[in-house]
Amino acid sequence: MSWQDFLKQKATKQGLSIELQNTLLTALPDENKNPQNQNNIANNLNIGVDTVKARLKEIYTNFASIYPELSNSKGAGKLKTLHNCLRQSYFQLNKTSDFVEQDISYPKAFRSLIESRIKRFVGREFVFDAFSKFVEENDQGYFTVIGKPGMGKSAIACKYVSDNQVPCYFNISSNANNTPPQFLSSLREQLIRRYALSNAEDIDLMTLLEEVRDRLNDEQPLIILVDALDEVRQEQGPENILYLPKNLPNNVYFFLTRRPYSNDTEKRLFTEIDTPQFELDLRKETKHNQEDIRKCLDYFLKDDLVYKDKLQVWLAENDYQGDNFINIVQSKVIDNFMYLVCLMDALMKDEYKNFDLNKLPPKLEDYYILHWQRMGMTDVDNRFKVLVIYTIKEIQTPIPKEAIAEILGTDMDAVGTVLNSWYQYFKIEKIEEEVCYDFYHLSFRSYIESRQELEQDKPMFKEVNERIFQYLNMNNG
Repeated sequence: MSWQDFLKQKATKQGLSIELQNTLLTALPDENKNPQNQNNIANNLNIGVDTVKARLKEIYTNFASIYPELSNSKGAGKLKTLHNCLRQSYFQLNKTSDFVEQDISYPKAFRSLIESRIKRFVGREFVFDAFSKFVEENDQGYFTVIGKPGMGKSAIACKYVSDNQVPCYFNISSNANNTPPQFLSSLREQLIRRYALSNAEDIDLMTLLEEVRDRLNDEQPLIILVDALDEVRQEQGPENILYLPKNLPNNVYFFLTRRPYSNDTEKRLFTEIDTPQFELDLRKETKHNQEDIRKCLDYFLKDDLVYKDKLQVWLAENDYQGDNFINIVQSKVIDNFMYLVCLMDALMKDEYKNFDLNKLPPKLEDYYILHWQRMGMTDVDNRFKVLVIYTIKEIQTPIPKEAIAEILGTDMDAVGTVLNSWYQYFKIEKIEEEVCYDFYHLSFRSYIESRQELEQDKPMFKEVNERIFQYLNMNNG
C-alpha cells in the first residue's frame, strides 16, 4: 500500500469529505518529507489560505479521536504532529503486511553458500550473545568477528543470516563478487525490496541507511551482516572498506567478519567517537573454541545422518573409543573447523583405513599435504585427477563439470568421479542454470597454488593452461 492510498483509507474511515481528503493528500505528499506549508497547499489547490486553515481545523477534529496528541499541539505544529502519527500508523501497518518486508529472504546469489555452511552448524553461542549485548549497550555501531582461516567466520555469518533473515552481503573473491559497487547494489536492492523504498535506486549508502531507519520504530534495529572484509577488492585510500560510514544512524548496526590484519596499516574501518566498534577475536576464545570443537565432534559421532554410522565403524576397526577419538582429534585440529570437517570426510575413505590419528599435523595447511599424499595424488596413475583440480584452479571462475570435461577431452562421468571424491573441498553453486564448481576455501586454493612451484607439477599446470587457452579460443569463436 502506498502512502497516498493509506491516507485515502484513513481519511475515509474518519469520515473526511472529498475536499478534505484532497487537502490532506496535498498537505502530506510523502511519508518521509516535511508537511507543506499553508501557502503551498493553497497554491496547489487553487484556494485561499483561510480556506486551507478551515479545512485543516476540520481534519484535526476528525483525527483527534484516534490521535489524542493533536489536542496538545498548536499552530503549524499540529500538522507536523498529525504527520508523525500517520507515519507511525503507516509503518506499523506495513511491518505486519505484505508491503514492508514482503521478501526478507537472503539473495539467491548467497543461498547455496548459506545452506552449505549451516548444514552441520553447532555451538558459537558466545558470538551471538556478544553481538546481542553489543546491540543492547550501544545506540549504533560496528561489531566485527575476527579469526584465522577455518575458524568458522563465514559459518557464523551464514547462521546469523539464516536465523535472523537480516540484509547481508558475502564477499567472495573467487566469484569476483567483492567490490564496493557490488556490495552497495546488492544491499540497496535488498533494502528497497524489504522496506518498499521509493526513489532510492541511486542514493548513497548513508542516505539509504537513514531512509530505512526512518521507517523503523525505536524498538526495531536495522542489522546488516557483511562477511569476509579481507576479500574486498578496493583501491587503497583514506576511505573505509566498502565505503562504510564513519557515523551510523541510531539503531543501525553492522555485523562484520574478517581475517586478522597482518599489521596496523591494513586497517580500513574508522569511525567517529559516537559510533562504537567492538572486535571479537576468535583466536582469544580458546575455551569457547575447544568446547565448540567437542560439540561438533559429538554431533558427527551421534547425530549426523551421513557420518555417524560410518564413523562408528571406523572407530571400531581402528580401536578408538568415542571420548578418546574426540580428545585426540580436538588436540590436533585445535580451533580449526575446516580442518575438522575435512578430516571427518577423509575418514570415510578407503585411503584412511588403519590411519593413526596421532600422525595428524597441527595445521590445516600441513594436513592438505598429508591428504594429497593419502589420496595418491602424487602417483602417476592419478594424473588425470590432478588435472581436474588444477583446471578448477587455473580457470579462476566457477566452472561446470561439462566445461572441465571439454577442456580435458574426456567425459563428464570421469570428471564427476574426481569431483565426488574431493567434494568436501569444493563449493557447488548454480550460475545461469548451470551447476558450477569452485574451491570451498581460500586456504585450499592457496595450497594448490603452492604446488605450481614443484618441478614435478609444473608440466601439468602448463598442460592445463594450454588446454584452457584452446577451449576459450574455440568457444569465443
